[in-house]
Amino acid sequence: MPEMIPRIDEHKFYKLLCNMVRFSTRRFLISLATLWAIFTVGFFYKQLSINANNPFISKDTWSGLLPRNIKWSSVKYDLNDTEHLHKIFGEVNKLQYIRNQQYTLDLSDSGIVILVQVHDREKELKILVDSLRNVKDIENTLVIFSHDLFLPNINDVIEDIEFCSVMQIFFPHALQIKKNQFPADSMSDCPRDIGPETAKIVGCSNADHPDLYGHYREAKFSQMKHHWTWKINYVFNDIRLLKHFKGLVLRIDNDYYLGPDILRVMRMMNQHKIIHGLDINKMLIMGDYEEFKNEYRHDSDMFTSGYWYTGIGRGMGFNRDLWQKISNCKNIFCTFDDYNWDWSLQKLIDTCFNGLLVLKPIISRIFHVGKCHGFHRENICSMDEVLLNIKNFLNINQQYMYPQEMVYLVKKTPVRKVSDQVGNGGWADPRDHNLCLSFFKNRFSDSNV
Repeated sequence: MPEMIPRIDEHKFYKLLCNMVRFSTRRFLISLATLWAIFTVGFFYKQLSINANNPFISKDTWSGLLPRNIKWSSVKYDLNDTEHLHKIFGEVNKLQYIRNQQYTLDLSDSGIVILVQVHDREKELKILVDSLRNVKDIENTLVIFSHDLFLPNINDVIEDIEFCSVMQIFFPHALQIKKNQFPADSMSDCPRDIGPETAKIVGCSNADHPDLYGHYREAKFSQMKHHWTWKINYVFNDIRLLKHFKGLVLRIDNDYYLGPDILRVMRMMNQHKIIHGLDINKMLIMGDYEEFKNEYRHDSDMFTSGYWYTGIGRGMGFNRDLWQKISNCKNIFCTFDDYNWDWSLQKLIDTCFNGLLVLKPIISRIFHVGKCHGFHRENICSMDEVLLNIKNFLNINQQYMYPQEMVYLVKKTPVRKVSDQVGNGGWADPRDHNLCLSFFKNRFSDSNV
């Protein structure tokens, strides 16, 4: 007889099957939740580890005043609220945010950082940015814009840059955020032309400190020297990413136009200097005041040396070592009665350095589009015409750019003439002296940083 198959209770079987499914589902969900928790904790731990060691992210407490990516279109501000602007300045300087972080920066000893001093000329700034776009290797170069004004149109120009890494910093003692208090002009300050005798009778606050010519400080002029001094110290002494940077900083103004091979030429000049041990204290001057006096086809691969003097040229390239030497003589620079940074630097060099030899290409790699503004402008001047002349000059000579090497043109070193330099005034107030000196403090000397 065939073997009898036991009958299965369908109800019990269905119940058992449902229990197994519920148990398996519960185990699956528990396992999934556990994996998700592990992933989440691991992800945030990794992010915290990255942030702790990432030079792009501030170690200072973030107040939330600005978004970390600093999109100016999403920032609320009132240009008349100086207290709020002061906080924005401080937050930007703390965050040290770098736009376009997808680019690989060259921060080696042969690297170059471009430092731009910005004011309020939007058109000139756009022209500079346009020239930067065409500079070879700009995508590997950090460009730092240092502002003494918070202006939406200026910020927009910089925010629109996409071809290189960009950082903005703001002068924390700018007149815009120091209304009616030093270093801005205040009601208690002596007017420029009041004269020392009348100033003492009136009793204005700085009556005892007229300059060499019997005049009193004007904040709009004093700020230029303060800003120049602060921004260079800030780059070397406060920007975390550049803490160990030993390459060159190229200091320019926002009304310059850069030749497309400037970075290549600077690197070759700097390398030549190092290889041959030229005694020039690591200073490069990349532009001439007489910008079109030579032709590329004859001298595009040549450079020479000479002594520093005020007006030697445009665009200063120097490294940390030279700035440290300048810093060692800061008292001369900060107390010399001249509101011009270049004449003050001249006094420092003549007094403390016994002269400074610099390297300079025969052909300019920096051009000045802002010559129609400033103290020495011509009566009839068109910036559009100036720009057209620069572009024509570069177009005509483009086949001679990007030399394979830079050749040092040996010249007899000129005899350095030292005169008993007298300042141009405007810098006799001890408050200016003390503020200037305060910029030379090195944040990285603090072991807690």
